[in-house]
Amino acid sequence: MSAELQELKDFFNSVELPKGTFSVKPGEYISDAETCIRTAITTLEIHHSNTSFAGYWERLRRIKAYIEENQQQAG
Repeated sequence: MSAELQELKDFFNSVELPKGTFSVKPGEYISDAETCIRTAITTLEIHHSNTSFAGYWERLRRIKAYIEENQQQAG
């Protein structure tokens, strides 16, 4: 497993995940953050070096940025 994937796993395990539907970019909505994150991480654990799955990396990064942004606004 890559260091970045481990960092993302640690991050998502340490924060409260968004409830309900939210948007991480125009036209991309996530309705179940926990399932989306778990599926992306599992996929990347299996296919971490396959560039066909780059979208999973980007989605996890966008979700992380969304959570960080909302934590800053709330705190």
